Amino acid sequence: MPITGIATTHSEPGRPLGQTVTLAPRSYSPRTARKLVRSVGRDIGMDAAGIENTALLAGELVTDRISATRRSVSVTVEPRDAGIAVRVHDATHVSSAPRRTPSARCEQMLRRFATSWGYAGDAQHLETWLLVRTPTCDG
Repeated sequence: MPITGIATTHSEPGRPLGQTVTLAPRSYSPRTARKLVRSVGRDIGMDAAGIENTALLAGELVTDRISATRRSVSVTVEPRDAGIAVRVHDATHVSSAPRRTPSARCEQMLRRFATSWGYAGDAQHLETWLLVRTPTCDG
């Protein structure tokens, strides 16, 4: 079930829907990202531990990017190959670019809990992504 205020998009034919939201630089934004992950995780039948690990990572990515940029971020959560993919995109549009990679804390969490992860961008944009797979997922 979509969360109020979140755009819903099709990810792949026959799969549950992915969802995207733009989050302002507010203290409640990581919580909103976690709620979005939990919604998609339940929709695809992911086990509780997988959902919570993915929600933890999504909240950490949102915190990391908002802390680095002090700007809004776009968060996309999609069902993927027996798991969930999360993308956090920021568009800083500032002359003095903030840190362009995840923080050491965020990177440590990604290495521990994500199946795979990475980032790409330039001086104006950064997208950090992660994938968490779980064997008990219906997707």
